[in-house]
Amino acid sequence: MSGVPPSAVKKRDLKPDVTEDQAHKLTANSIVQFVNQIVFKQPVTLDITSSKKVVQPLIDALVMEGSYQTKPPCYNTLLVNPDDVTCLHGAPWHAEYTQRIMGGDLPGTNM
Repeated sequence: MSGVPPSAVKKRDLKPDVTEDQAHKLTANSIVQFVNQIVFKQPVTLDITSSKKVVQPLIDALVMEGSYQTKPPCYNTLLVNPDDVTCLHGAPWHAEYTQRIMGGDLPGTNM
């Protein structure tokens, strides 16, 4: 945002940990390190521990919903696909939670 922010934004906005100048320098440094890793095959130098801690719940949610960004879908047959660790067979959320929530605890597979 350029200029003076509205009072509501100023009151409720996130408070930065670093100055804008420091943020620009840190970002530029991270970009240089990333490019060096990808283009010049240099060893990993970025500490991604804090980023992983923030992003991990989102990744877990994508896995549970069966996002095709995590694995390709299993489309071996039209009706029932066998379990396969290399592809997604529906959303893991359904197998783990939906059936129990919607249908309750069922006595087993031979009902």
